[in-house]
Amino acid sequence: MNLVRGGTSASPASLFAASEPGVWYDPSDLTTLFQDSAGTTPVTAPNQPVGKMLDKSQGLVLGPELVTNGDFSGGLTGWSIATGYGGTVVNNGNGTVTISDVGTGDGGITQSFTTVVGKTYLVKLNVISQSGGSPRIRVGISDGGFGNLNIDTLSAYFIATATTTWVTPTAIQNNSSFILDSVSVKLLPGNHATQATAGQRPTYGINPITGTRNLLTYTEQFDNAYWSKTSTTVADDVVDAPNGTTTADKVQETAVTVAFFAIGTNPQGFLFSAPYTWSGYFKAAERSFISVNFSASGVIASFDLTTGANQVTLGTATLTNTDVGNGWRRCTATFTTPSSGANLLFHIVSPSLSLTVGVTTGTAGYGFYMWGAQIEQQPAVTAYQKVVSQYEVTQVDVQSAGYLAFDGVDDGMVTGTITPGIDKAQVFAGVRKLSDATTQVMYETSTTTTTGTLSSLPGFDGSTPGPYWEAWSSGVNIITSATYPAPQTVVQTHIADIAAPVSTLRINGVQAATSSASQGAGNFIAGALNLGKRSNGNFPFNGRIYSLIMRFGANLTTGQITSTESWVNGKTGAY
Repeated sequence: MNLVRGGTSASPASLFAASEPGVWYDPSDLTTLFQDSAGTTPVTAPNQPVGKMLDKSQGLVLGPELVTNGDFSGGLTGWSIATGYGGTVVNNGNGTVTISDVGTGDGGITQSFTTVVGKTYLVKLNVISQSGGSPRIRVGISDGGFGNLNIDTLSAYFIATATTTWVTPTAIQNNSSFILDSVSVKLLPGNHATQATAGQRPTYGINPITGTRNLLTYTEQFDNAYWSKTSTTVADDVVDAPNGTTTADKVQETAVTVAFFAIGTNPQGFLFSAPYTWSGYFKAAERSFISVNFSASGVIASFDLTTGANQVTLGTATLTNTDVGNGWRRCTATFTTPSSGANLLFHIVSPSLSLTVGVTTGTAGYGFYMWGAQIEQQPAVTAYQKVVSQYEVTQVDVQSAGYLAFDGVDDGMVTGTITPGIDKAQVFAGVRKLSDATTQVMYETSTTTTTGTLSSLPGFDGSTPGPYWEAWSSGVNIITSATYPAPQTVVQTHIADIAAPVSTLRINGVQAATSSASQGAGNFIAGALNLGKRSNGNFPFNGRIYSLIMRFGANLTTGQITSTESWVNGKTGAY
């Protein structure tokens, strides 16, 4: 089967056609991501935390209504006044209820309903008017309690902690009131992942499906502190850039007497003796020449922004100076680094291509226009990638891949209890590991790699960290060869069958390791799925998850496996 990088295949929904237990997480689908664990604030842009991620395996279809007389068509039938509340509740007789806090106590109504421990429910209030403050949803295990939820909102998710749960819409701010039109509570089937602690939530990010090549950050925001300024200032977004947007900056001199005027940065992670290509878009203003100095590489190159001439004035490099229209030129320099840690400086020079600039007095406001800076580890320039932050990289006309970034310190998520009910499992993960230096857990279905559990440990060989991919099934570990050093993005497939017994690890659609060692007997055990670290907080994962599908069900055909791998690859861009 010819799998095209960034291509797509049939939806994984068919894997769960018989309601097989498991999860299907798709970070590229923003409708499934929320910044908080209650699901009240959607994720809308890169660099936002993810406190809740919905599982798509059961179709995200809400179950039947659990609240009796939720539309108040029967007045307050099925409802009672919350115990101990001193506010007021008025049945308006038109299918609405007015709930007020009169200053002596909260007003509220309450009702219990049947729930399943560990399952996720969506509660909604339909409020047609309010004054003095927001209504509060209280959800708990007692009349008026809030063991599961206590939040000023009109819609939220909660995970049931008992078989009987109470919902209590409340007016809690002094002298506040609201008119309530309906209350709804419905089950949202699936095994949704949450993180209650704000500081331990992974971060939503995007990158081109073909991968990130640009090693710089803030590549159109030269006023950012990431870029150091030497006797210069930056005027932000003053002219149209090559892409037609008013996002190009002006680098301009200050009125001082110095050897040079410059803007620069210090890109991290350079390799020894490796090819790199620098590029940027420039347009002449009062100054029509720039010089670029790669100090650690001993290269200085100059570019004429009017004629298109260029010259290597120190060291060895290959240069281009290309007219891209409207006065803009894309200047490039390809060179080889003799050592790591290069410092990149852009110099304003006098109208000469000579190496010696000499001490000169700047004219305030004089300078050149700049946009679209890039450095890539390869011996040729490629299409420009815009980098706003490490979590937001885009490229024109290239699909973006969404992911959750785990920081390798304490980020993680967890589900409620998953009950497999079978001895067979299949896991498909689009994942990027950023380090092989420590033991890491990408996912795990219990606290340890014991009988009846599944886990994945990027960069581990069963005893020590290293350039591997490893997966466990019921205490049996399978390990790839030492040819997968970080940083690396792959589609990892783990096929496990306790009864067979067999445990197979595939990397990018090809079998990489397998074992027929005994995995014990019985089914995979019930338990929570931990993402990004072990349940006790150990072995945090430093990397990204683009897609994760875990299915407990009958063995899949070869065609189903390769089709699912292709779908995951279409979300990941691994190969």
